[in-house]
Amino acid sequence: MTMLHVMPDSRGAWSVVDDDASTALSHHPTATHAEAAARQIAVSRGADGILVHDRYHRLRRAPLSHGSRRPA
Repeated sequence: MTMLHVMPDSRGAWSVVDDDASTALSHHPTATHAEAAARQIAVSRGADGILVHDRYHRLRRAPLSHGSRRPA
């Protein structure tokens, strides 16, 4: 199962990282930009999902398509 991770760095930027990659796939100024890039990468690579790590080490799963929402 291949997952992409959106992670903050120590300088305030955000990176998209693959489970198998030793370096970031891309770098972005905001989490929103990084999530959008992660969606595009996930679709093109057939990734199983996206996990967003916030600055407090909490995790949440991001939808693979921009318009999809989880049921309440």
